[in-house]
Amino acid sequence: DQQKAIDGSKDADLTFSHQVSDGSVKAFKAADGGALVTVNLVYNVTAKPKEDGASISVSKDSAVFTGGATTTTGFERTSTESVLLFIPAAGSKTPLTLLAANQGITGAAFK
Repeated sequence: DQQKAIDGSKDADLTFSHQVSDGSVKAFKAADGGALVTVNLVYNVTAKPKEDGASISVSKDSAVFTGGATTTTGFERTSTESVLLFIPAAGSKTPLTLLAANQGITGAAFK
């Protein structure tokens, strides 16, 4: 939960963003008039030290990209999320259904 991360971060100010990856939305008509929809999202987390000279530790996964485990200047981590949804036909009482989702870190860098 993003709010828990913000509230629990004693050393860093955190910001989060989600954006649809350009050209990633694909829709396929289902036999019942609904649709299967796939989309890729770009998810960014930015961390900046709350105080000058304060050090922020990054996760081992992020350190693979940053080349180090700590920073005093901040960092940004980028992940890609792939999502598959079932969207029911108009007028259906069936709810929108999340069928699959996956997230992986695709980059990280110190500021």
